[in-house]
Formats: sequence, C-alpha cells, structure tokens
Amino acid sequence: MYKGLKEGDGLTWENQDERIARLESKYTMVNSPLSEEAFGLNETDLMLITDPAKMGQTSQNLYEILGEQQERFREDHHDMDVTINQVDEIAAYYGELSIQSEKNIEKYALAYRDEIARLYREKAREGVLGVNLNPFGSEFNLVDSKGNLKFSPTGLLSLEEELKLYNRYERKVKKEKSNLEKLVKNEDSFNKRENSLKKIKTYVLDTPQNKFVKETASKLCYVIAHYSYGKSMNKESRDFGSFYYDELSKGNIGSVSSKTGKANAYYGTGGGVWGKKYGLNDRKVLNFRNRTQRADFLKRNKTGKALIYKDTTKNGNPNHWTVIEQVKDKNGNSVWKDNDHNRNFKRNRWNPKKVDWNSVYVIKQESMQRKEGD
Repeated sequence: MYKGLKEGDGLTWENQDERIARLESKYTMVNSPLSEEAFGLNETDLMLITDPAKMGQTSQNLYEILGEQQERFREDHHDMDVTINQVDEIAAYYGELSIQSEKNIEKYALAYRDEIARLYREKAREGVLGVNLNPFGSEFNLVDSKGNLKFSPTGLLSLEEELKLYNRYERKVKKEKSNLEKLVKNEDSFNKRENSLKKIKTYVLDTPQNKFVKETASKLCYVIAHYSYGKSMNKESRDFGSFYYDELSKGNIGSVSSKTGKANAYYGTGGGVWGKKYGLNDRKVLNFRNRTQRADFLKRNKTGKALIYKDTTKNGNPNHWTVIEQVKDKNGNSVWKDNDHNRNFKRNRWNPKKVDWNSVYVIKQESMQRKEGD
C-alpha cells in the first residue's frame, strides 16, 4: 500500500494498481505601452492575452519569459525528476505484468498437455491403449516452440470432444497473448517516454540560452494558443511563465524527433491534458472549400471561441495555431476575429483581422451537447 496525494483529499492509502492508474492519468504579462483599460480589456480578454507585444513568437517579452524559465529549471528541476521517476515506475509495473502474463500462457499450455496426459493414463488403465505412449513426447505434439497450442488428434477422445478440449485452452492462451501484447506495448511506450524526458531535460539544461529561447519561441504556437484559450475561458490561473515551467516539468511540453533524435522544449505533447482541462474536445478537420461544413460545425459553438490550425505561408500546408473569437462588428453582425499572437503590432494589435477561412484546416472547440438532427 502507498500513501497517495489526491487532489482535495489529502494523503490517502492506495494500492499499486490505484497508484499506477493515478500516475498514468496524470501523464496520456507585461503592461502594455498603450493602456488596456482604454479598450475596456481585462485579464480574460483574448485581445489582451494574445497581445503580440507579450506573446508574439519574436517578441522580447516572450524571449525574456523563456529565458527566465530556463534559468529556473536549471536551478530546480526536481519536478521533472519526479515525472521521470513516475514514468519509470509505470514502465516497471507493466514489465512485471508482462512477466506474469508470459507465465500464464505457459501455465495454460502445460495445463492442456496435462489434461491430455491425464486422459491417456485413464485410457491406459482401462486397457484401451496397447502401448505406453509418452504424453509429452513427439506423439503428442501439442505445443510449438513459440508456446502456441496445436491441435493434434490423439484418438483418446472423439474428434468433437478433442476439439472442444483444445478450444477451451486455446481461448485462454489467445486471450492472454492479446493481453501480453498490450502490456509489452505499454511498457515499451513508457520506456520511450522516460528516455524522451531525459533527453528533453538535458536539452533544457545544456543548450545555450540564446539558442534555447529562439528555437523554443519559433515553434511554440500550439502551446501559446492552448494557454490563451484556457486563460480567456477563466480555466487557467497561471501566468504564462509558470504555465510553461510547470507543463515542461510534467512532460507536457517537449519531444524528441524520431528522425534526428534531437530534443526540443516547444512541442505540445500535453494537448490532450489541456483539452480536457479547458473543454477543447470537439475537433474538425475541414474541407475549407465547403462553407456549409464549417458553418454547421461552428453552430455547436456556445463559447464564442475556438482554436484554428491555419496556413500562413499559402503553400497548402497548415503551420500555425491561433485562437479565434466571435464578436459583433460595427453593424451588429457576428464575425469571427483571429486573435493571432503574431498579428501585426501596429495595425492589428487592438483590432485583430477577420478569420481567413480559406487558410483554416482544423477547428478545435469546446464540445457541446448536440441537438437531434445536428
């Protein structure tokens, strides 16, 4: 039994299965030069949260935040060490279950052979068999080198009865092999996760700050967009620096390239975690030429906000995540504005452009109860 810390519940006893389940579920502003008050903005206003002077990916403010958090991480990376150790614990747990599963497969195969041997001895005592065959020898070729059961009629029972006996044990073996495959896959996945986290940690600790800041900021749009959405929905209380440090330490930011083996500290591996926290669980890959498809999807949006994945290079490949918001124009019509954190500072800082739907490939929004016929 373990003493586990459960949110809002203090320390409580939990068994190993409960502990692993809990751990596994854990792991899949600077003041504007122009007064925000003049625009009636508050801390949950998207225009302010995504202010390009604060959150632009080439802004000095974002560079400073990332530099400060790298220094903080270098001074104290205990939280990431805890994450790494917990991921290792999960991998070891699945490893132990895999060993037990392998033993179960062997047990079922032996039980099948033992049953055939028992039948043989029974028939031998009855004088049915004229020779003393070895039930574990080649005459009873019931298990192959990989532990699979083989149907090899022995003549001890009718063919129908022998098939029934074989199928009984074969079902057990197949079920356990399927279970073993999942366990091995999970063990391998968490071992890889642990190795990735170690590489990310090394990258943050050893990369020169100027390089770290520029590399990280250049591809941080997915993280920034999710944070901005959560902040605007009043579902995220942390400032961006604290958010970045915490989520990096939890393993929700950063990855390792499968091609080059190079680590980074910008990839948003925590999209599922943030989506659950912020309610972003309705996703649509668009055929952007189909206006009806887009309109029907956005009809379900009751928050007036969503994330989009768009193409900023006009080459047909989406490359940038931003937050959009439905507002009223000067004529009282509803329009969607693109609160891109990289928007033009001079022209669009306090007046984001309308969404260019021709560049949008994915929409992600809060899931709402669909009405019949939607």
